[in-house]
Amino acid sequence: MKHGRILVIIAIVTLVHGLVCLKLLKSGREPSPVAAAPTPTPTTTEAQAAPPAAQPSAPVPVASPSSQPPAAPLEAPDSRARAAARAAASARPLVPRQPSYGPFIDDPGNLPPKLEQQLERGCRSGILVDLGSRRILWQKDARTAYAIASMSKIMTAYELLCELSEPDSKHTLETVVQVPRKMFRKFSDCHIYMDPRESFTLDELLKCMIIHSANDCAYLIGEFMAGSEEAFVKRMNQRAAAMGLRSFSFCNTNGLPDRKNHRANRGSALDMAYLAEYVMDVPAIMKWAGTKLAHIREKEPGRRFDLANKNRLLDNPRCPGVNGLKTGYIDESKFCITVTAERKGRRMICVVMGADKAKSRDALVTELLAWGYTVE
Repeated sequence: MKHGRILVIIAIVTLVHGLVCLKLLKSGREPSPVAAAPTPTPTTTEAQAAPPAAQPSAPVPVASPSSQPPAAPLEAPDSRARAAARAAASARPLVPRQPSYGPFIDDPGNLPPKLEQQLERGCRSGILVDLGSRRILWQKDARTAYAIASMSKIMTAYELLCELSEPDSKHTLETVVQVPRKMFRKFSDCHIYMDPRESFTLDELLKCMIIHSANDCAYLIGEFMAGSEEAFVKRMNQRAAAMGLRSFSFCNTNGLPDRKNHRANRGSALDMAYLAEYVMDVPAIMKWAGTKLAHIREKEPGRRFDLANKNRLLDNPRCPGVNGLKTGYIDESKFCITVTAERKGRRMICVVMGADKAKSRDALVTELLAWGYTVE
């Protein structure tokens, strides 16, 4: 009797379980074993606090520093600065790209007899050009090459700015140049007393060369830019030839006589005028060419050095409008000057070479410009 009851209960349970399984299969759910106990669902707090169950997996290798992929190289700050400078130079070059000004026209004016006599006696060569009309208002032996002394520094400056304007240039005007030991007492005339313990930017060297006519600065610019002064001078000659200024012949960057080889930098008054026109469109040069007085080493107590411009026609009420450019003197060249001027928007260039005195040279330029601005 007892066994019969048990068999009935088992049959009922089996029947119920079968019905439940049939219902679950119709609903798409998989039935659980009869004896399986439900798994409790953890609360939110428990799920956050309990660590995940450990799963068997292969160990993750830890890469050594040498096995990790190389990181992208970081550009050094100075490299970024050079890149920015190159981009700026490409957008706004220091020297106009492929300037074309055209030839000067030989169309002289009628010089006053007195001025004509003064020019005949007072200089070896010269020229006066009105850039607006491109007329040569006056010239004297303007196509013959003579020694040009420190007027050579105009070409040194122009070559420097041309090289800095190149898209692949590694330098800018703010590039710092360390003074080499050999510069100590290398030059005895017109220099800034360079000390091997100091350094200058290229712009500072340019400033000293143009305003003070510093021979040591011209030399150092050439050596730094090309590795040697000789290599830089070769570039100057190549640049002059490419510009069509074929009377120029440079043997150094500063215009001092090469006594060892008995030679000097040479050029004609006509080519000096053409070069001056190129340079007038280079603000980095003209800002110093038009500066009457400046200084270096201002922050060093007791070492401030004054740079006085050799061009006495700057800010001179007797010769208004002068804004450059460069003077020169050696025994062979005598006193010479290339002057740029602008009055009421009218630009002129005057070159006088071979005067006996600086004062008489400046007087000739003053008279020539005064007359030139009256010529229609």
